[in-house]
Amino acid sequence: MRIHSREACPMRDGTALHFDLYRPDSGGACPAIVMRTPYGRDKIHKERIYQNIALLTDAGYSVVVMDLRGTGDSEGTFRVNTENEYEDGYDAVEWVAAQPWCNGKVGMFGLSYFGFTQLAAASLNPPSLKAICPFMTQALDPFGAHMNSHTINDLHLNWIYAQLMEFPEHYLPDPEFRARVMPVLRGMWENLDQIKNELPANRNRAALIEGVPMLQDYLALLNGIEDAAYWVSLRHPTDFSALHLGVFHLTGWFDVTRDTTIRNYRAILQQADDYTTRNSILLIGPWEHGGYLNHVQDGYDFGEENSGIRQRVPELMRGWFDAYLKDEPEKAERLPRVRYFVMGDNAWRTAGTWPPEDSRAVSCYLHEGGRLSLSAPEAEGGHTAYAYDPLDPTPSFFTDSRGRRMLPDLREWAQSRADVIAFSTEPLQEAMTVAGTVSALIYAATDAVDTDFVCRLVDVFPDGTEMELTSGLVRAKYRNGMWVRDFAPCGEVNAYRFEVGNTANTFLPGHRVKVYVCSALYPLYDRNLNTGAPACQGTETVVAHQRVCHSKAYPSQIILPVIEAQ
Repeated sequence: MRIHSREACPMRDGTALHFDLYRPDSGGACPAIVMRTPYGRDKIHKERIYQNIALLTDAGYSVVVMDLRGTGDSEGTFRVNTENEYEDGYDAVEWVAAQPWCNGKVGMFGLSYFGFTQLAAASLNPPSLKAICPFMTQALDPFGAHMNSHTINDLHLNWIYAQLMEFPEHYLPDPEFRARVMPVLRGMWENLDQIKNELPANRNRAALIEGVPMLQDYLALLNGIEDAAYWVSLRHPTDFSALHLGVFHLTGWFDVTRDTTIRNYRAILQQADDYTTRNSILLIGPWEHGGYLNHVQDGYDFGEENSGIRQRVPELMRGWFDAYLKDEPEKAERLPRVRYFVMGDNAWRTAGTWPPEDSRAVSCYLHEGGRLSLSAPEAEGGHTAYAYDPLDPTPSFFTDSRGRRMLPDLREWAQSRADVIAFSTEPLQEAMTVAGTVSALIYAATDAVDTDFVCRLVDVFPDGTEMELTSGLVRAKYRNGMWVRDFAPCGEVNAYRFEVGNTANTFLPGHRVKVYVCSALYPLYDRNLNTGAPACQGTETVVAHQRVCHSKAYPSQIILPVIEAQ
């Protein structure tokens, strides 16, 4: 393998983006595979799935690992809300294709942010781009936001500060300014978890430090989160209608971008041309976010044979590129359209699409006394009440007594909260496999102008351990559509239909299906202050008194995609 360091790729505006080039020993023109990353091209080797660049060069590919605009050694200013990645991605692909060491065919790979850079470039249909592998990423929402609910992931500010702490010379190139501002930034970083709770969010002092472009972008996102024109300016949701290439999606059941990756896959099937829809696949394993794809998650062992390495993910990527960059289509044709891991059974299944075509919607109804049942309520008037205080929001994450944070035992969390209500089945007599997109229909009333409702789906083991499978949120004023602002009338019962998320899990005999209902998932979603103020701009909070109905007239339910046993 020949390595050429710190090469330069010019953008249409003259900005130079730097990259490292890895070439086969044989030399000559060959297909090229591009990765565009904000994390420093020299850091890419820490990811097990991508560190084996030799696997690709030995197969006859040149590999380009490029620093994004304003990161690493590249010139320009990094835009945290992803605006640059469209034209820059297009220009990078076509410039690489025109080099003497490339034969004109280009692929792209990477995960998370540098999964998005592939979809952004592909959306402009660069003619030389033939295949991409956008793993564990999002393109329908900008980085750090949830467009369908007009909410912000409050961990986004943590991500920005983490980048500023690790790469200050990249994001703050002026040495004098950097010397002045870094002590202030470090002070904010040390206390960020407390500081970011200050209201209003768009006047948070950790975000108001002048002269830091990433923080300016963050404030623009907070101020524009409910503005349709602002979303259009960011090109979100990304338009997939011009795609014409092979797309290999990958995610894991414990990946923070699990649902957005699956949404990308489904949106491409709906928007792209026939060629792209026929050549799009989805792989879902028992993995968390990142390139290691381990088989053990927080003490749960899903089998060594189910790690990303043992499932030959690097070889699958190489075969994917062989199919489209070397005209070996059989290597893609023999792959299932969807292959997914079923927890509980610890087995793999295949499907022609997602949700699997053999799934059927089964409603589990909420009942008086915290029961969950396949039968609908027959009595009138049933409801369960709780109060939600934005100053003490229900957490999306917590660490249990065994130190587990990703898959904690939820019963420890629920026992400490008065703002959570639970509904559970009896222990199952027979196994039940759920695979697909879980949704909820909650009939509820609130005395607040606006509020949120949350469902969390849980597998309860015979010993009482509770493992969350998926969760989802609806913002009351957008319950009727993304751009339909409709405040809930005080005290009136309204229907809240929303997506809880995706999973594939067999509830084994003796296990129970459990649903928690609450009104916050903080900091994964920003707190609803219950006042009706625009998101991220309110200063006052109100305690919301919620009433979740479970009656003949208002049969609240969670809808499970159940498939037959194989």
